[in-house]
Amino acid sequence: LFTLGVGALAGLLMAISPQFASLSVVLKPDTLTVLPVLVGLLLVVHASRRDGLGAWIGAGLALGVACWLRQNALLLAPVLAAGGLILAANGVRPAMRGAVALVATTVLCVLPLTIRNIAIYGEAIPVTTGSGFALLSGLARDDIDGRYGLARFAYNVSVEEAELRGLPSSHYFDEYDRLQSSHRHQYEVKHTVLSVFGVDGIARDRERRERAMSIIRGDPVYFARVVAVRVRRLLGYTQQNRPVPVEVGHPDHAFESMAFTRTIDAESATMRHASEHGAWTELVRAPLAIVQRGFATSIVLPLALLGLLLLSAADWKRAVFLIAPVVYYVGLQSLMWAEFRHTLPIHASLFLAIGLVVSAGAGTTMRVLRRR
Repeated sequence: LFTLGVGALAGLLMAISPQFASLSVVLKPDTLTVLPVLVGLLLVVHASRRDGLGAWIGAGLALGVACWLRQNALLLAPVLAAGGLILAANGVRPAMRGAVALVATTVLCVLPLTIRNIAIYGEAIPVTTGSGFALLSGLARDDIDGRYGLARFAYNVSVEEAELRGLPSSHYFDEYDRLQSSHRHQYEVKHTVLSVFGVDGIARDRERRERAMSIIRGDPVYFARVVAVRVRRLLGYTQQNRPVPVEVGHPDHAFESMAFTRTIDAESATMRHASEHGAWTELVRAPLAIVQRGFATSIVLPLALLGLLLLSAADWKRAVFLIAPVVYYVGLQSLMWAEFRHTLPIHASLFLAIGLVVSAGAGTTMRVLRRR
């Protein structure tokens, strides 16, 4: 979609971003989905510029993998298919076949999970359950005025649901332990976490979803304020800014200093390796930390917005394609439980927009210098 320079700038920004540097070592579905989603985006762009189904099907496979890892990518395939149709170089009609192939491939990838759920649980759950818990605990977390009075954590939810049914408060924990003891392979996660899903999980989650929706319908204006809080969190670079540790950390984050790390981790293999082979990292640690502190919301978002506006004025089709994943992820997650890591793929779009601003600024500067 862009020049090599814009792509290189965006890649460099993503590489040194403290938000990505810290989250890339957190092994969660949210971080693992970034790669297949970006591969899917790339293949859709490739497919929209050429005839043939190969790239469309490849994009569907990539998005199918993303759905297996985390179900919030479930509706991304039709969104990107529509974006691919907008970008189509040879018109919408020839690309329609490819867009249908993309969505169909994604559905076929997810279908084994759905069939498994029907066979075992008798419910047509596309990937997994848990949306009710996410809705309800999300309302509990972001209840800015304290109106809902909901339990936020899995332990409290299980206790509350047991008591509402006239059962002992430990009922779901005891039942989960009983189920665990009957299986050869046992989970290592505490029963207080999995008790919300492991015992009557589907029926209870459906009830949670219905309860959450009734609360939302009862006060949509207040819920809109809750959504605004979540959007700020999902786009909040400052809150997620964790630069590389230096000898003297920020007073508010003393635990991020190298001195603190050495104190608690002196005997670890990581620190031994650093002391034996990591001398060169000491040369780049301090300047890199200074650069990383610049990844703040007040800097990143205005530059990204400016880039998207410039792109919209020059080529609205490319702008729509770049904005589509941002709108999808932020819009979806702001309705439920919202964490910065849930929307990691969108920041590739924002870094590309910043790359456009820098590239345009450099080009303008060069033209001025040539004239002089």
